[in-house]
Amino acid sequence: MSGRPARARLGGVHSDLDNLLVTFNEGTDLACVLVSASYLDDALAQLLEGYLIRGKTSTRLLETDGAIGGMGVRADVAYSLGLLSKPHYCNCRTVAEVRNLFAHTHKPLGFTDEPALSAVRRLQLPSLQGGDPDGIIARMAEDPRAHYTMVAAALCTQVLNLGLTVERRCSPEARW
Repeated sequence: MSGRPARARLGGVHSDLDNLLVTFNEGTDLACVLVSASYLDDALAQLLEGYLIRGKTSTRLLETDGAIGGMGVRADVAYSLGLLSKPHYCNCRTVAEVRNLFAHTHKPLGFTDEPALSAVRRLQLPSLQGGDPDGIIARMAEDPRAHYTMVAAALCTQVLNLGLTVERRCSPEARW
């Protein structure tokens, strides 16, 4: 485990959780998607930073223009290293897809518009301990924005929690 306290390792991402929740509740669909995807991207970067050996190479890889500087590839690497489960990975990739749909159009786009609606419907809702006996979560998830925000909030929180428990890799001893 890293020598730094868990909160220090998570830095600003952890303290910005309140801002993310305000955006979910008060922001436009565009703001909701862009802020949550950016938050998730940062959480993935910090998860990987906590796992990789310390040094300039790891830092360079994780920079925005580095080899693992994009959200999609960060999710790919985290999944390939066994840091993310398959459902978490699929949701990360879908959040990235939704972000790209919103970010790369000049036309107004909302959660109820295609192709965003189809992508949001592919997001896997988190499992609840004890299930959803009253069907509250299922009813809420019928609204595409609520579906997206429930998944994105749970996903961001879970990636942050993984960052609290990940063990840093150590550089192997040189035997040359």
